[in-house]
Amino acid sequence: MRFGPLVFAFAGFASICGLCSLTARADDDPGFPSWRINQICATDSAVGQCQLFERRARDALFGAWTFILPDHRKACLAEVTPPVEPSFRVLSGCIEVKAAEEKLRVHKAQQAASRKAAEEAYARRKAEEERRVAEAEAKRKAEIEARRLAEEAEAERKRKAEEARLAAAAEAKRKEEEERLQAEARRKADEEARKRRAAEQERLAALAAQRATEEARLAAEKKAAEEEARRKAEEERLRAEAKRKAEEDARRVAEAEAKRKAEEEARRVAEAEAKRKAEEDRLRAEAEAKRKAEEEARRVAEAEAERKAEEDRLRAEAEAKRKAEEEARRVAEAEAKRKAEEDRLRAEAEAKRKAEEEARRVAEAEAKRKAEEDRLRAEAEAKRKAEEEARRVAEAEAKRKAEEDRLRAEAEAKRKAEEEARRVAEAKRRAEEEARQRAEAARARREAEARRAAEAERKAAEVRARAEACLTQVRDAAANGTIRFRSSSAELSSASSATIAKIAGIARDCPNVALSIDGHTDATGSDAFNLRLSEQRAAAVANALVKAGVASDRLTSKGFGETRPLLPNTTPQNRSRNRRIEFKVR
Repeated sequence: MRFGPLVFAFAGFASICGLCSLTARADDDPGFPSWRINQICATDSAVGQCQLFERRARDALFGAWTFILPDHRKACLAEVTPPVEPSFRVLSGCIEVKAAEEKLRVHKAQQAASRKAAEEAYARRKAEEERRVAEAEAKRKAEIEARRLAEEAEAERKRKAEEARLAAAAEAKRKEEEERLQAEARRKADEEARKRRAAEQERLAALAAQRATEEARLAAEKKAAEEEARRKAEEERLRAEAKRKAEEDARRVAEAEAKRKAEEEARRVAEAEAKRKAEEDRLRAEAEAKRKAEEEARRVAEAEAERKAEEDRLRAEAEAKRKAEEEARRVAEAEAKRKAEEDRLRAEAEAKRKAEEEARRVAEAEAKRKAEEDRLRAEAEAKRKAEEEARRVAEAEAKRKAEEDRLRAEAEAKRKAEEEARRVAEAKRRAEEEARQRAEAARARREAEARRAAEAERKAAEVRARAEACLTQVRDAAANGTIRFRSSSAELSSASSATIAKIAGIARDCPNVALSIDGHTDATGSDAFNLRLSEQRAAAVANALVKAGVASDRLTSKGFGETRPLLPNTTPQNRSRNRRIEFKVR
C-alpha cells in the first residue's frame, strides 16, 4: 500500500504555503490546471485510492494556489507536461521541493547578508587599524626626517665652518705669498739698480782713465801720425759704426730675449696666480655661495690691480733700462769717435756684464722656479688634504644615510611582516568562521531534515496505525458478519445489511482512510463470467457503503474473478471460502 501522497496531503503542504508570497497573477501566469482526476487515475490499479489522494492534493493546491510563487507554478507545471503524466500529487511534490529550495535560497541570502555585514565591519576595523598604523608611521617618519634634517643642518654648519676656516687660511696664505713676492721683487729691483749703478760708475771711471791715457798718447803721437790717425780714425769710425750697428742689433736681440723671458715669467706667474685663484674660487664658491658674485668681482679687481701694478713696474724697469742703455749708447757713440780701443774695452766690459747678467738671470730664474715648485707642491698638498677631508665627510654622510635606509627598510619589512601575519590570522579566522558557519548550517539542515523525516515518519506511522486499525475493524466486521449474494448474481442478500452498516460506520469514523473493495469468485463457470461477477459484486458492496453514508471518492472496487483463490477449488467448502469480499486500505 502507498502512503506517501497521503502524508504530503495532510502534513507537508503547510510548509509550502508558509514560504509562498501573495502576488497578483500576471498575464502570462498559468492558471490552476484543469486535469480530470478520472483520467489521471484511469490506469492506476487502485482507482479509488488514486482518486482520493488526487482530490486531496488538488483541494490543497487549489486553496493555496494564489499564494504560491508564479515561477514555482510555471516550473512545476512544466515538469508534469508530456511525456510525464499529469498528477496533482506530482505537482504538489514539485511545489514542496521548490518551496524548500526557496527557503534554502532565502537562508543563503540571509547568510550572505550576515557575511557581508561581518566583512564590512572587518573592513571598517581594518581601515581604522590601517589609519592608526599610517598615523604612527607618518609620525615615525616625521621624527626620522626631523632628526635627519637636524643632523644635516649640523653637518652643513660644520662644513661651512670648515670651509670658512680653509678659505681664511688660503686667503692668509695668499696674502703672505703676495707680500713675499712683492718684497722679493722690490729686493731684486733694488739689487739690480745698485749693481747697475756700480757697474756704470766702474765703467765711467775706466773710461775716464782710458781717456786720459789716450789723450796723452794721442798728444805725443798727434803730429807724427796725424794722417795715419785720420785714416785709422776713418777706418775706425767705419768699424765703430759697423760695431755699433752690430751692438745695436745685439742689444735689440737681448732686449727681445729679455722681454720674452719677462713675458714668460709673467705668464708663469699669471698661470700660478690663476691656478691659485681657481682653487680659491672653488673653496670660496663651496663656502660662500651667496657671496660668489661679490667675491668674484673683488678677485677680478685685485687681479686687475695686480696686473696693472706689475705692468707699471715692468714698464718703469724697462724705461729705466732703456734710458740707461740709451745713455750708455750715447756715451759709447761719443767716445767711439775718439778711440777704437775705448770701444774695444767697452765692448769687452759690456760682453762681460751681459754674461754676468745672463748668469744672474739664470740663477734667479732657477731660484724662482724652485720657489714656484715648492709653492705649487704646498698648494697641491693643501688641496689633497681638503679633498681628503671632504671625502671623509662625504663617506660619513653616506654611511649615516645608509644606516638610516637600513633602519627604515628593517622597520618597513617588520611592519609588512606584521601586516602579513595579521592578514593571515584574519584570513584563517575568517576561514574558520566560514567553516563553522557552514558546519552549523549543514548541521541545522541535517537536524531539520531529520526532524522533518521523523515528523513525516511519525505522521506516516500514525496514519498507518489508524489505517491498520480501521482495516482491522473492517476485516473483523466483515469476518464476524455476513456478506452474501444470490447465486451467480451481484445482488446482496438482506442478511448482509447489518454487516454493510457496521463497515460503513467504521469507515465514517476513519475519514482519512480510503478503502479498496476486492471481489473474488470460485472456479465454477468461465473466467470471463467469474471476472465480471467479481467486479459487479465488489461494486455492489461499494454502492451499498455509499448508500450507508461513505463518500464515494474514498471507495474503489475491483474484481479478480477466480485468479486469487485462498484454497483449491476442489470441495464445496473450499469454493465457499474462495467466494469472498476483501477490504484494503489504499
